[in-house]
Parts: sequence; structure tokens; C-alpha cells
Amino acid sequence: MKGLLSIVTNRTFSALTLAVMLSIFLPPVSDGQESMEPPMIVENGRARAQIIISSDPPRRTQLAAEELRDYIKKISGTEFSIGTETQEDYPVNIYIGESEFTDELGISAEGLEYGAFKMISGENWLALLGHDRDYVPNEPWARRRSQQDAVQEEWEEKAGGRWISPMRSVWRSRHRLTWAHDSGGSFNAVSEFLRHLGVRWYMPGELGKVVPEMDSIRLPELNETVKPDYPLRFWHGAFFAYQPEEVMWELRLGMNSGYEVLGAGMHVHGMRLILGHEKMQEENPEFFALRGGQRDTETRGTGHACFSSEGLTREAVKFARAVFDIYDEPAVSLWPQDGLRRCECELCEGKSNSELVWGFIDRVAREVYETHPDHLITGGAYAQYRKPPENVDQFSPNVAVFICNVGRPRFDDDEAWAEYWELIQGWKEKLAPGRIIRNENNRYSGGSHPVVFPIIHPHAMARDLREMKGISLGDWNEQARSNFGQPGKTFRTAPGLDHLTIYVNARFLWDADQDLEVLLDEYYEKFYGPASAAVREAFEYAEANYQRDRRPRAGFIDVQKRLEFVELLHEAKDVAGDTVYGERIELILSELQPIEELRDDVAMAEKRDDVPVYSATLNKRGGKWGDSRDTFVLDGRIDEPFWTAWRSGGALRDSASGNKPEYRTVFWTRWYEGKIYFGLRCYEDMEEPLNITTREDGDTAILEGDHVEILLETSYHSYYRLAVNPAGNLLDMDMGADENNQHRWMSNAEVATYKGEDYWSVEVCIPVLGEQEGGMDPYHYVVGRAPSHVRSRAHPWYFNVGRIRIRDGEREVSAYSPTGDKNLHNVYKFAEMYTRD
Repeated sequence: MKGLLSIVTNRTFSALTLAVMLSIFLPPVSDGQESMEPPMIVENGRARAQIIISSDPPRRTQLAAEELRDYIKKISGTEFSIGTETQEDYPVNIYIGESEFTDELGISAEGLEYGAFKMISGENWLALLGHDRDYVPNEPWARRRSQQDAVQEEWEEKAGGRWISPMRSVWRSRHRLTWAHDSGGSFNAVSEFLRHLGVRWYMPGELGKVVPEMDSIRLPELNETVKPDYPLRFWHGAFFAYQPEEVMWELRLGMNSGYEVLGAGMHVHGMRLILGHEKMQEENPEFFALRGGQRDTETRGTGHACFSSEGLTREAVKFARAVFDIYDEPAVSLWPQDGLRRCECELCEGKSNSELVWGFIDRVAREVYETHPDHLITGGAYAQYRKPPENVDQFSPNVAVFICNVGRPRFDDDEAWAEYWELIQGWKEKLAPGRIIRNENNRYSGGSHPVVFPIIHPHAMARDLREMKGISLGDWNEQARSNFGQPGKTFRTAPGLDHLTIYVNARFLWDADQDLEVLLDEYYEKFYGPASAAVREAFEYAEANYQRDRRPRAGFIDVQKRLEFVELLHEAKDVAGDTVYGERIELILSELQPIEELRDDVAMAEKRDDVPVYSATLNKRGGKWGDSRDTFVLDGRIDEPFWTAWRSGGALRDSASGNKPEYRTVFWTRWYEGKIYFGLRCYEDMEEPLNITTREDGDTAILEGDHVEILLETSYHSYYRLAVNPAGNLLDMDMGADENNQHRWMSNAEVATYKGEDYWSVEVCIPVLGEQEGGMDPYHYVVGRAPSHVRSRAHPWYFNVGRIRIRDGEREVSAYSPTGDKNLHNVYKFAEMYTRD
């Protein structure tokens, strides 16, 4: 066949693939037949080419050469040699990375930023190259954990300030294969060439690979430069602890660490570096938020900031300049500590959270811009400060904003998209061009095991990346791993369910204009073979039925829908049979609740109507309440008009029998200004000592003694657990998360207890964030819109209140909604909660 296509293009992958496939897979001509066909690189199982690299290659260049060698062997059974000199035994040379040979050919990586690459061929050669660089941190930096203290001391001496060094943990970015911050355009070129050969990496590990088999491969005609649409392409995780296959999967999909834009020392909640030093806390308490009359220097180890403090502004400017001067980092983060607790000082009064946080960031950025105009000051549009501030008309040109956790899985819903796009436009108007970064770090299925319902969203993912092209710098900190940082374990707790969305993320970061349906057609056909239509039906069912205004957890997505999804997968498994396609479907099923358990849950859910209905009093201005709403004092007594003006409440019954318990417990609830209040009075023989097992917040020993529990399933999440003992110690847990992350959540609730003559009592004030602001931060606050009024019963919360009394090893358990046993945690027995006037 003559007239082979020679492609010169920047982004026509599908056309290029077709042309290359035509040229690569043509059979060799027979002896004596005159032809101008390009030579073979593999012919009838024999190597006809060798791989050439420079004599001192960067890490990623060496890795790229080994990758090409290994995959050619997988495809053809032929092993290429890797050398630094050409040999006459091989008619074709494949040059990986820059070398003296590519210099002679006049091919360089100049201008190839952010992982861009070239694929160029000649009469008897092929060059696959990009910019490759070994990352070497500036001193001082810690090579291992044991060096962190020494590095911190040296950093303080050089920087002249009491700040945490951004490089004390940089060793976590180094893997035995490569640094996360290495540049590897040549590896990207090799990956693209292998894609042209038909190789696909849909999921980490051998099961996730699609590798064709062929005896002969022809040298293609190529002249292509490929540049990514997005410079930033980073998935969150502890890189040093990844399995090798995890590292390689990321590299094969063209991900990077974002080093060229954000550097190696980027800390998301960067204010921790400024406020976290014990000397800073001792010497400058005025930098910290005033809370309840005291400066908060302790919350989560760093405290929270007073963003109106002029001294803190000056300190942040000095810190940023030190980082830029010593480490030459391109950016510094001033993102507040997680779970913002705003300052109550006079200077902060009357300002919104966005005005406090972003006004501070802008003031610091303007000072830094005078000395370091080419470096960025970053922060996150996040939770309580996600909206653009009204007190900043136009940000300093060096301010960059992370648009964080705004519900990407919901973006195929037009109403959700319109709300998101309004937010984007609001920020875009106030920022210099190219100063928006996307960040979603809690939007995958693997947060619990088994997965309740998958968060599969390739269409929403593609829509976001397609529309944000030219506006956003890319994705940074996309949390494609739900269980990272545990050496020797898998880092993707649900790879079977999550890999498709993550794969689409990676491919669209390179080419945001490609046809998603073409990509999906290929995926289902190559990955599931005869079961492709059945798996597609199951995945599209999940995508359509995921409730996009909430995070699905146990008892949340309708259990009948969960069962139907699993049934569809079982049907697909029957079609695939005992094949590799069947193994992939079996992996998906192993991540989900077994079908037999789901059928039992369906039967149990039908009984959920038989639960109490409770109306929490809505403390609002006027009406019956008058001024009583302002009388609340957190002292544990439950005796202010806030509680007594309207004494509607509930009594607990024995959780197992439903009968009146030996020790009576009553409770009340109130809604007031974005908070839900619980008051519980636990009657007791106070002549005997209470069973108090700890006096530390967050200690699970609370559960081993006397305590009360509040269990909340909101409109957004199922479910939260708060336990309080008579000493006023609080344990809060996210029961919808996997076991490793349940204790990571903090309610930020306030608690007080009181001991009377024949009872002990507790008051709990729980802040509640709306779904839009709270949904951004999965580790703080109860999140959900308030329950509807009891008259409409449109959208309830579900809840239970329990008391556990332990004496001589015996547990006495009472509950507002009895569960039939001593276990309070049966979500199908949670009572309905509404509000009332």
C-alpha cells in the first residue's frame, strides 16, 4: 500500500490513531517486491530496532525507555535493547528523550512545557521526546522523616521567622521509581505511541490493561507535537507510599504534580505553616482568632487566624518572600486552616467570611507583588468563604484561586451547572486571566467499603473540563484515591467503580475537545468485550440515579436502586462468563454490598415507615418565641426560656423492648440561626458515681462509659455520630466514611454538661452548613439543608437520640426510636425529623 499518511497536527488524536494504525500494521512486502514502505521495527517476532538514550539520562527518560522496551515485549514477544550508541545490526533507531543524536537531527524539547511532547519519524528513525528534568529541591529539605527537625532549625535560621518549613515533608513526593516533581515529556510521548499501537490503561494493575498481540510492527510516519490543554494534572496522595503500578498508571495517563505552576512545597491549608509553630502561638497570640474571649491557638494544632490582624498580614508577607527567595517556589498558599472558626474580635465583626479571608489574601499578595511579581499567592474558594468577596473589586494580579469541592458529579444537571457557572464567572471577573484552579477532593466512591452507591460521573467530568478550558489552569489535588498513604496496601479502595471517571479526567485534561461518546464506546468495547452493552447500562443507570445534591451513604440512595444496580452487574457477569472481562466485573461486584444483603435491606426498608415523627422547634423572630430565642446560655442546665418557653420534647424508651427504661431520659431540640441544639436530661441515682471513662475529647473510651449519642442523617449525608459523656467530653464521627477516616471528621459542636440532684444533663450546639458551602468540606460540620416544615414533610432528616448506661459490664441502652436490640446504629429505625413554629 502506497501513499501513507503523514500527520502534522496538535490535537487530532482519532485521525492520527487511524493513520498510524494503517501504517504500523501493514504486512511486510514479500521478497523481491519493490516498495517504498517504511521499515519494520518488529518483523515476525524479531527486533529490527533499538532504543537509544543519552549517556546520562534523567530519571523519566530512563523510565520511558524501559516502558517502551517492556510493552514491545508484551505486544510481540520481542525485547528491544536500550543503549547509548547506534548499532549496525538494527536498521531502525528509536530515540527516547534528548541526546546527541536528536541534536544532530535538529529535534529538541524547547518550548515543550507541562509535559508536552513530540513524535517525529524519519527514513530509519523515530524520536519520542519532551522536556525531561530531575527534580532537586533547594536546601534545606528533609530526605526522610528523621531529618525534619534539623531541616526546620536550618530553615528558621535562613528565613528569619518562626514558621513551619514547606520542605520538611517533601520526601513524601519521592518514590523509588521517580520523584512526583520530575518532568517527563518523553514518557508522555512513549505512552502516546503505545496508545497508537492499541495499548490502554483503564485501571491500575494488570487487570486494568488492554494489550494487543502482533508479530510485526512497522515504523510509522509521524510529525506531531502534542500539548496538554491544562498545565496542572495532579491527583492527591502520598506519592512515596504508592504501589509501583499506581505510579506507572498516573504517568501513563499523563498526570503531573503541577510543580511548574505551584511548586513542590504547596500546602493546601497553607496558613498552618505560618501559625503552626509553638513560638508563634506563644509570642503572637493577637494573630489568632478570638473565640469565647480567648485566642484560639490550639484547634487542630495550629489554631485559627484573625484575618484582620495587621501583624499577621506583615508576617504572611515575610513568610511568602522567604519561601520564594530560599526555595524559589512559584507559589505560596494562604488557605485557612480546615474547618474555619471565625474570629469574634471587633475588627472582624460585621464582615463576611469571604471578606475576611480574601481581603487578607489580597493585602498580602499586593505587598508580595512589589518584590516577586512572577510568584503566586493562592487560596481556596471553599466552604464558608467560597463566594467572591464584596470588599475586593479586583485582586492583585498574583492571586490564584482554587475553586474547591463544588459538586462536579452534579454538573450534568442544568440547575447545578448554572449555579456553578455563576460562581466561576463571579471569580473570573475579579481575577487576572489564568488564575483559577479546579480542586475536587471528595467525589469518588471509595470512601466506604462496601461502596453503598458509586459516584460515576464521566459526563459531568467532561462538561466541566470542556467548558473550563482557557479559564482554569487545571486540576490540582483531585482525590482519585480514597485510602492513600498506607504502604503495602492498595490505594484505590474502589478501582473497579472509580476508574472510568478518573480515566476521563486524565484524558480530558489533555484534550478537552474530544468526543466523550467516542472515548466511552472504545472503553466499553475494549474493557468488557461481549458484556460491553450490559456494563454500560449498569454504569449509566448509576450515573443517572446518583442523587447529585448529596453524597450517597448507607441508607441514603434508595436501597431498591442500589439493588437494581447490582442486579445489572450480575447480568453483565453472566454474559462475560469466565474471561478477563468477567474478572473485571467481578472486581466491581466485590466493592459493593452483596446482592443477598441488599435484598434483605430492601425488605427492611419497607418497614421504615414504622418510626416516630419528631418536630424540632424553629426558634425564629416574633410569634410564640419573642425574645426567648436570644436567652440561650451554654451551661448544660436546659433552664433558659430558649428551652422552657415551649417544652415540646421526647422521651427515650428501652432500645430493645420499646418499654419504659429503668432510668428515664428526656430531650428537646431547637433550630436557631443555622444551628441545631439538643438538650438531654438523664435521670440517675446521683448518690452513686457516674461511669466516666475519659476526660479527653475525641477519645473512643467515651463509648465505654455513661454517655448520650446523637445520630443525624441529613438531606446530604448519612450519617453523623456525636457522643457526649457526663464530663462534657465529645467524640464525633462520620459513620458514612471508611473506618480509617471516621474520626477525621469534626462537628465543631459546642458542649456543656451539668449535674443536678437526681440527673445529669447536657446541651449540645451543632453548627449546620448548607449543602453548597458545607459540601465542599467533608471533614467538618454537619452538612444539609434544614428539614422541611412538618406541615409539608417534603424532605426530612432522620435521627436517633440514645443513652448508654454501663454498670458492671452491663449496657442499658435507651433510644428515642427503639431499634429492637441494643444497637442504636440501624439507620432504617431512625426517626423522621421536621421543623415546626
